[in-house]
Amino acid sequence: MINQLKPLMIISCCLLFTPSMAQDYTADNRLYKTIDWDVFMTKLEKDPKHIRTPGERYDTSKYIANNQGRIKGAIQADYFDFKKFYPEYLKHKDDTIYLYCSHSMRSRRLAKQLADSSFTKVVNINGGMSYLNLYGEKRYPLKKKFYETNLRYKLVSSLDLKSYLTGKAIQIIDIRPDSVYQGIARSEADNKIGKLDGVIHISADKLLQQELKKCSKTKPILLIDNWGDESPVLANKLIDLGFTDVRVLHFGLDDLIDRLPSSQRTFLKTKYPIILPEELLALKTKNQVHIIDI
Repeated sequence: MINQLKPLMIISCCLLFTPSMAQDYTADNRLYKTIDWDVFMTKLEKDPKHIRTPGERYDTSKYIANNQGRIKGAIQADYFDFKKFYPEYLKHKDDTIYLYCSHSMRSRRLAKQLADSSFTKVVNINGGMSYLNLYGEKRYPLKKKFYETNLRYKLVSSLDLKSYLTGKAIQIIDIRPDSVYQGIARSEADNKIGKLDGVIHISADKLLQQELKKCSKTKPILLIDNWGDESPVLANKLIDLGFTDVRVLHFGLDDLIDRLPSSQRTFLKTKYPIILPEELLALKTKNQVHIIDI
């Protein structure tokens, strides 16, 4: 039942994310408002009774890396089925509608669609669930209160990976295929990513078939791959076999390369130096680089 007070309507958009989709910020804070997670959850903290009935998202997407949990009370709306959900939006045209998705791409597009339909209180939550999980409770202390998930394994942010590498209380296993680990796979996108210092490599198939006895069921296990799509599958299999604390590197090593400057990820030995756009701009400013557009 909808709260009789003007309720916040928290809508979770089911998404498929692909790197080729360009982010469009041109309508931010013009056609609709964009805020960060901490602002949003502070509003919930002050007025929690405005959360609506739980939605039907249960972390079962076939795009397994996008299974990231949800905000308690969020209702589900599929971006790709705007006409179906529009009557529900229309019921709340005078209410504040908060939109979030996996990466705040389609939530922006939906916000624009609603704004174009004369909705005046539409708010996009920047970064989506990927930001919430990436920065975690250190940046968003209210996450623990408002976040829920049906995932059986834990997500580890690429920003926290270094702290795991320095500890001995956890088993860290690189589960990539041998060819990818050795940098001789067919895909250069796979080969470029390199290796982590001090991490054992056992491919996923070998781990299940031959090497499982090397793993302790009493110590946490962190599984690492390139893109965050293989580790969750193996994590669920290990949990079925009695491992009680299994974790995966969220979005894999590729996210680490995309997120951290090269100076902060020296523990990852890549096939060749890989830098962020801001590092390139810094070199260009100092006139220390020749740029070739190929």
